[in-house]
Amino acid sequence: MREKLNEWFRIVEIEKAIFCIEEPGHVRSFLINGETVSALIDTGMGFKDIYPAIEPFLREKTIVLNTHWHFDHIGGNAAFPEIGISQVESRLIKIDLPNHMLQRLYLMDCLARGALFPSDFLVDRYEIKGSRPTFFISDGDRFDLGNRTLEAIATPGHTHGSMSFLDELTQSLFSGDVLYQGTLYLHFEDSNLNAYMTSLQKLRLRYNDFHNIFPSHNDDRISKSFITTVLENMVRIPKGECLDKTVEVWGHRVRQYEFENFSILTKMPDSEGIRLLDFMER
Repeated sequence: MREKLNEWFRIVEIEKAIFCIEEPGHVRSFLINGETVSALIDTGMGFKDIYPAIEPFLREKTIVLNTHWHFDHIGGNAAFPEIGISQVESRLIKIDLPNHMLQRLYLMDCLARGALFPSDFLVDRYEIKGSRPTFFISDGDRFDLGNRTLEAIATPGHTHGSMSFLDELTQSLFSGDVLYQGTLYLHFEDSNLNAYMTSLQKLRLRYNDFHNIFPSHNDDRISKSFITTVLENMVRIPKGECLDKTVEVWGHRVRQYEFENFSILTKMPDSEGIRLLDFMER
């Protein structure tokens, strides 16, 4: 296992020519190398330029595959010329995300709990420049990296255009924010509980196609049995079989359901959900 440490990114080879790029305590991106093409699944927070950190590993061509449009997955997009995302979210990554928005959404909470930042990070200067997608990603798309193929699997629910990616060579699934141990977010305007359950059912039907699941947050990897665990509990929510409590998130009331090793946040019955772009307003 190769590991590279720099001032911010921790880069570990987790499978054959697959590198996990971790921003400690925040998020992970993944670099998958074929013989001629590198695929970068998400580009992280944008706290620090990701390109120089991964440049030694890159092939002659690099494509970015965004799992979804949220700020912690697209922060480094602007450093790359070829960017793909689902068509329904393509307009969203073009938008500049200003400092005051990112402070309200994320930075203030990080500072309050003592989260790590790069040593030269300036809270008041942090912003994410919009990036222009050069191609759209659809369910079933296959990306030839040179004797290695990635398949895109549409897994909406967290957002309406969420994508997972399957590396056929190592049978590794990269689940983005659709699946991880922790709090699963279905309380956004573009979240949908029924779509989420359908996505998990789709992944469960493909159990034989993958061995490992690499999520973007929390544990390094999770067992595929966790798909069934989440699904079996999630289907109980619309039936009214789960205890819930009302909590406040970013000034909005949402429902929280607690289970072993994970929880779920959903919209209130009378709410359309939290619209992240509203935080652009001062």
